[in-house]
Amino acid sequence: MARVIIHVDLNAFYAACEILENPSLKDKPLAIGNNSNKSVISTASYEARKYGVNSAMPVFMAKKKCKDLVLVPPHFDLYHRKSNEFFNILKEYSPIMEIASVDECYMDITDAIMNQKDPLTYIKNIQRDVLKRTGLGCSIGVAPNKFLAKMASDYQKPLGLTLIRKKDVPRMLWPLPIGNMFGIGKKSAARLIEIGIKTIGDFAKCEDVDSLRLILGKSYYTLQGWANGNGDDKVNVEDNESKSIGNSTTLSENTTNIEFLTKVINDLSRNVSTRAKEEKLVGLCVGISLKDENFKTISRSVTLKHPINDKESISIEATKLLEDNYKGEIPIRLVGVTLKSLKPENEKIEQLNLFSLPQEKEDPVNSIIEKINRKLGYEAVKKASKL
Repeated sequence: MARVIIHVDLNAFYAACEILENPSLKDKPLAIGNNSNKSVISTASYEARKYGVNSAMPVFMAKKKCKDLVLVPPHFDLYHRKSNEFFNILKEYSPIMEIASVDECYMDITDAIMNQKDPLTYIKNIQRDVLKRTGLGCSIGVAPNKFLAKMASDYQKPLGLTLIRKKDVPRMLWPLPIGNMFGIGKKSAARLIEIGIKTIGDFAKCEDVDSLRLILGKSYYTLQGWANGNGDDKVNVEDNESKSIGNSTTLSENTTNIEFLTKVINDLSRNVSTRAKEEKLVGLCVGISLKDENFKTISRSVTLKHPINDKESISIEATKLLEDNYKGEIPIRLVGVTLKSLKPENEKIEQLNLFSLPQEKEDPVNSIIEKINRKLGYEAVKKASKL
């Protein structure tokens, strides 16, 4: 019996959160990012996307595309809180959940719909429940595997509900441009077009294995299987016990821009720090994960002398790992930051020896600065000594 997998994706998540906090932003071309020409857009509302404004776009370029663009700095505490609300609601429908990023997940609802007279109505109720209880709209894709569920959730936005069965693939997916296929990066799509593969259907039926391997590497076989409707139907349930705290994000476009990746790591570090402090945990290990366009993952970590949970320390260690292990040679599609080897904050013990002095108590000024920056969502305030 085929599994029933759904992919649930919040629509323009950051922008939607900001509109909930400030309803006057509704229906305006809104983008999330800092007001600096060196900054990039984190996400954009659907109104802004009509002008060609997209995530990962430099702010100066977004302003040129949309003169009336409303730019709002990110507020990660807000996003983390709303993300938790979202996932907690979904767990009421099925505990078999795989969190893909802060605003999307896969769920296996095979057992949950077993006794439902109208399964699609049941799924539609999930969508309505999320909107009613969080104020956030989501699109849902329904399919027998994760790839098709992901493609289905992207099929209609916002507030879409799309079912794709394997027999629907030639009709629904094959006519789409190859660049629309999940797993095919922008540069790979351009190279595939050069050899005559313009649609997902062209890719599904292509027998030129040597060319596909040259462009896509070893992953060509998996990707071509996806294009023919095959895919993994196993939803990997996260361990409920908090052995690590991590955040990851899939970039809207693959990139080799180290400056942009550094900013992403800084943002993710803030999210990790917020969660660690809320759970009163500290960690002795910081890790990063980078996934390239061929789905190869680079994972690196460092063990520290003292446990940490503050954003600045996590960001510094994660950035060092990036700089030491990535030189911009391969386009990156996913970035993650993790705090590991966790223990309760009240068990934090500093090991002393004859040549070390006890650490000073935390500077209250640092604490105030951190609270202000967490509230604003970016580094607005710094000590003069750090300038």
